[in-house]
Amino acid sequence: MKPIEFADILDQCLERLAAGEPLTQILADYPDEAAELRELLPLGQAYQVNRAPLAAPARQSQGKQLMLAAVDEIYPAVAPSWWHWFFGGGRQVVVAGAGLALVALFAVIVWTNNR
Repeated sequence: MKPIEFADILDQCLERLAAGEPLTQILADYPDEAAELRELLPLGQAYQVNRAPLAAPARQSQGKQLMLAAVDEIYPAVAPSWWHWFFGGGRQVVVAGAGLALVALFAVIVWTNNR
């Protein structure tokens, strides 16, 4: 049997166990996999019982906001330097264009003075 098919059977059996179906009845439905299922189902059932409950979405959002506020308090935002302001953030094209215009202007001035 393919591992994916067995995983699907295991999931179905765990759901049936959680719904209260007896183990013997579940194993009777899968005689070829009964030996493996007999070993794995109690482990899967114990995992499901001990799994931590998920918080409500509102509590998750509130927890996330509290965590981000704590991070902001520990690591305050640093203002970028003038160097980053001048050369960073998508302005490189503007700066390069201005530099190219200055070089062209300088070349025209030098060329006209040497005529």
